[in-house]
Amino acid sequence: MDAAGDGVVFENAYTVAPWTRPATASLLTGLYPSTHGSEHAGSLAPAAVTLAERFRRSGWSTWAFVANGHVFGEGVGLDQGFDRCVAVRGRRLDNHAHTEEIDALVLPQLDAFGDEPFLLYVHAVDPHSPYDPPPAFAGRFRDPSYVGTIAPADTLRKTLLARPLDESDVRRVRDLYDEAVAYQDERLGVLLDALTARGLRERTIVVVLSDHGEELHDHGAWEHGMRLFEEQVRIPLVLGGPGVAGPAGRRVAQPALIVDVLPTLLSLAGIPHREPVQGIDLAPTLTGPGGPHAADASHPVCLAEIRPGEDRDLFGLRDGRWKIVREVMHASGARRDVLFDLETDPLERNDLAASEPARLDLLRARLDAMPALLVAQVPPLPAAAPSAPLDATRRQLEALGYVVPDGPPP
Repeated sequence: MDAAGDGVVFENAYTVAPWTRPATASLLTGLYPSTHGSEHAGSLAPAAVTLAERFRRSGWSTWAFVANGHVFGEGVGLDQGFDRCVAVRGRRLDNHAHTEEIDALVLPQLDAFGDEPFLLYVHAVDPHSPYDPPPAFAGRFRDPSYVGTIAPADTLRKTLLARPLDESDVRRVRDLYDEAVAYQDERLGVLLDALTARGLRERTIVVVLSDHGEELHDHGAWEHGMRLFEEQVRIPLVLGGPGVAGPAGRRVAQPALIVDVLPTLLSLAGIPHREPVQGIDLAPTLTGPGGPHAADASHPVCLAEIRPGEDRDLFGLRDGRWKIVREVMHASGARRDVLFDLETDPLERNDLAASEPARLDLLRARLDAMPALLVAQVPPLPAAAPSAPLDATRRQLEALGYVVPDGPPP
């Protein structure tokens, strides 16, 4: 079954942070990282009310199957509200589980739900570096003329940066990534078909999305984090099921954010919005063309990368065709703003800050106003006490290519 063909596709969907922990926390709370606090403390603020908590108190069974240590790690707090959060570590324990290993646990659970309403959160890590597609997909997109030595195990950022690469090597990494995407796409079809076979598909709201994108040397770097280019912050977002009207495969051009998923699901499921969120309800868009927020200036595409231990912070804002990205250095406080026209320069190659001063000043003012706007919506929640990852979680994160500090972040 084809999720995009059956649902509504948001062509301009965005995460709010270019790595898993703050982005997933925003997905599960409807709040920006500056509010839920997971970037600073490494843990979700206990006062945050998650999607699972909201569904569970309305009588729904809530389950999560997660193959990423940034979500299931000890002390992270993203398991709040789930009746059970299953950590899927994979056959080698320290490396990421392929999605078929997750499905082996998820599909029997579908039978166990019976007639009770359920919220099921499945977080896979295909595709994720190292790009290591299963044998049935390995080589599917390989260039037969490639004579280099790049293997799946070499596709971690730290490995790629340590060796000289030519254009054929870069294409080889991208081919491996595409093979992993094809594998993930097939496994999604398996899950959707399983819902259909059990008579659940027509009464189940399905959301398909990513927590972030991936840079494949588009701007000279690899993987994700510490950059706010489109390849890292634009994500797939497809919604389908009860409450979604119009022709199958309808595509919506207006921006949608990862923080919008929670209020949208509450609306579609008829669950009260008790605690405030910073996302908006996309349901009006799902039930007909347009939507009341299509030109809502108070709900811009707002981006941030604030990670303890780095030497700089990044902030971004998209306003229609225009996008500003600000870099603020920790030591000096110096800042630099760059400006892109995504309509004429979708690959973000040309900084127009010098040639479009009036446009730059306008977006600077809007970016400067964002912190106060977010605080007015929901004040920052008291942060959780920082905690270091357990050894098993640390090993898995390191195997996924993340640099894990020895102790709690400052």
